Amino acid sequence: MKPQKGKNEDSIRKRVATGSSTNMSTASYVRDVAIEQALMIWLEDTTQKRIPVDIKRITQKALNAYEKCSNSRARSGFNSSYLTFDI
Repeated sequence: MKPQKGKNEDSIRKRVATGSSTNMSTASYVRDVAIEQALMIWLEDTTQKRIPVDIKRITQKALNAYEKCSNSRARSGFNSSYLTFDI
């Protein structure tokens, strides 16, 4: 015996079948674990010292940490335009 369908099941199936990812939105971002850990340590230290923090200060600290991390990776990373071979 075949189970009965709900009255909206057919219309839902049609909508899902014709839907595409263009009408769906996703939120994703890449995390940098080192930056997150550094921010958490800073935030814990700041709150233990009872220094008031607001979102503006946290955002600025995150941007500074990101810039420092990016600069250090750029200096230590592989860059083919500066690659030289000793003969």
